[in-house]
Amino acid sequence: MRELTFSETTEVSGGLAKSFGDAIGGALVGCVTGAAEGMIIGGIHGGDGGGILGIGAIGQLVGLIIPTMQGAVTGTVLGAAEGLQDAEPIIINWINQVGAGTAGQQNNH
Repeated sequence: MRELTFSETTEVSGGLAKSFGDAIGGALVGCVTGAAEGMIIGGIHGGDGGGILGIGAIGQLVGLIIPTMQGAVTGTVLGAAEGLQDAEPIIINWINQVGAGTAGQQNNH
C-alpha cells in the first residue's frame, strides 16, 4: 500500500475545510449559530404538549435545553467539516428559515 499525496488526502478526508484554522473558525461559528437556532426552535415548541395542569414548564425546560445542545453539536460538526467559507451560505440559509418560521419544512416544488 502506498502513501497518499496531499491532494489525494484532501479528496478522501470527508471534509472541505481548507485548513485547520478554517475548520476551527467554521466549528466556532457553527456551534454558536446552531445553539442559538436550537434555542429558538426549542423555546417556540418546547411546551407544545401541555403538561401538568396545562402549564408545560418541564416540557418547556427540556425543550429548551436539548435542542440547544443538539444544535450546538450539529453546528460544530457542520462547521468543522465544511470550513468557515463553505459553511457560511448554509448557516445564512438556516438563519433565514428560522427567522421566517419555515425551519424544518420541506419545499415541494
